[in-house]
Amino acid sequence: MIFYSIEIQDVIDETDNARSFILAPGAVLLPKFYCQPGQFLTFHVPLSKDDKLTQSAYFSGAPATDKLKITIKHETNGSDSNWIYNNLKVGDQIEISPPRGNFSLNKSNNALVLIVDDNGIIPIFSLLKNELHKSSRTIKLFYDCQNYNRIIFRQEIDRLRKSLPQQFECLYHLNIEPGNLKPTTLKAFINNSRTADFAVCGLESHINFTAQVLAELDIDKDHIQLENCSLLNQQSITNNKDVAEQTNSSEVSHFRATLDGKEHEIKYLENKTLLECMLTAGLEPYFSCSDAHCGYCMAVTKSGKLTMQKTDVLSPGDLDRGYILLCQAIPLSGDVWVDCDA
Repeated sequence: MIFYSIEIQDVIDETDNARSFILAPGAVLLPKFYCQPGQFLTFHVPLSKDDKLTQSAYFSGAPATDKLKITIKHETNGSDSNWIYNNLKVGDQIEISPPRGNFSLNKSNNALVLIVDDNGIIPIFSLLKNELHKSSRTIKLFYDCQNYNRIIFRQEIDRLRKSLPQQFECLYHLNIEPGNLKPTTLKAFINNSRTADFAVCGLESHINFTAQVLAELDIDKDHIQLENCSLLNQQSITNNKDVAEQTNSSEVSHFRATLDGKEHEIKYLENKTLLECMLTAGLEPYFSCSDAHCGYCMAVTKSGKLTMQKTDVLSPGDLDRGYILLCQAIPLSGDVWVDCDA
């Protein structure tokens, strides 16, 4: 990944545990930082004088109406994204890599139902504002949140539903009262919207709960899009021993990878994934979960033979077009070449 130094133009307190940062890349860099709704930006968190950690945050603005804005929640578990929340102020510089991510809405005129928790509202809000600006489709938002004071973007959401009452409606479900969300509550909200398009975003527990409710309502899977926010900053590398036992890569010494417009020849480490080898070589390809859930490490095979243990996030069409996941790919031939920029 290529990182650029970007100035913090403004800081906005959304709630007592969520803060937005307006970024000012300047006229020269602005084209590189045009975000699509639902994408995220990756930044370097300085751990010490010499060490940096790569973390990501969702874009929360609408490209058609907002400046470049990310929003971050303060995590009580000591997440490294807290460094940005706690330290960055107006005028500071931060190293950021251009936007990535493929979370987007179905292109249709169907009614749209958005179901989120406190974490999922951040990328969904970008999608919501953009859709209200460019389309006339009706949109319903179900926002499952902790309490009224922690509803992120509440003032903007309330303004939108008051100004567009025929197009947009929102229901806040507060966990403090009447308690944790029940399937019957969510089913009642969906009610007559079973032919709508659905976008569900949040932590894994929220995703699993909502997916089960939608399955019980027989909602067509082709009309459901899921974005698991839990995966955005999971950066552990798996050993993938099962793959190692099934493949023979001992005769492969190197592979090629195109990254950030440059071609690299990378030493292959036996029974390791391409992602592990690239990170060991000091390269910075895009990745997040390292377990085939998010699809952020997708690349295209230009030549050679590879095998993958998990391909759940790739469609049959993706596989036919030669897409692979760096976190799952092990080379089977010595002429492997992957394009991470495709």
